[in-house]
Parts: sequence; C-alpha cells; structure tokens
Amino acid sequence: MTTQQCLPLTDSLSDRAERWIHSPGGRHVMRDLYALAAQYARVWRRTGIPVSMKLLFEVERHRIKCVTARALRCGMVLKDEYGYTLNNSNTAYIARHIMSRRDEWQGLFEVRELRAAQ
Repeated sequence: MTTQQCLPLTDSLSDRAERWIHSPGGRHVMRDLYALAAQYARVWRRTGIPVSMKLLFEVERHRIKCVTARALRCGMVLKDEYGYTLNNSNTAYIARHIMSRRDEWQGLFEVRELRAAQ
C-alpha cells in the first residue's frame, strides 16, 4: 500500500494539508521549509521571538517562482496538481507538522488552538 492510499480522504483543511505534504511537490517544498525553519530557529533560540510560518511561505513562494521559471526555460511544466505550490490555508498545519517532528523546535512557530469544527 502506498502513502497516498493511507492518507485520509475527507476534504477537511487538515486532511488536505496532510495530502499535500505527501504529494511529490509537497515533499520537495517541505524539505525547503524545514531548511528555512532551521535557519530561523537559530535566531529564535537567541531571541525567544517565535517565527512566522507565513514569512517562510513567502520566502518559499519566491523560490518556487524561480524554480518554475527555470523549469519552463528547460521545457518542463510544473503543474499545480503535482503539489509544487503553497496554499495559505495550510500554514498552521505545516507549522504544527514541523514542530511535531522536531522536539527542539517546540514553540518555534506561534500557533493558535485549533477550532473543533474543521
């Protein structure tokens, strides 16, 4: 059974974010977001000021535009359905995902409590 077959099939924001994380483009973008988070984590440890996931999204959006343009010049098209895109609705879920996998980053991102009805 593949990872895609094990993922939830509902249309809630959290499930859509989880499916995106495991898409081919999503995995690539997540690697970039982890690398960006690591850079900002050094400042966070020194200052105690949480990082904005939206800031990381905007930096990554710029990178995606550069990569997409470079691919296009080489004759390749990176389609949105491959997951190589960012959705603002996913920022809270991505922040929680990253912090849940790196104990030393608990508190790196400022997150609000999730509402019960998603």
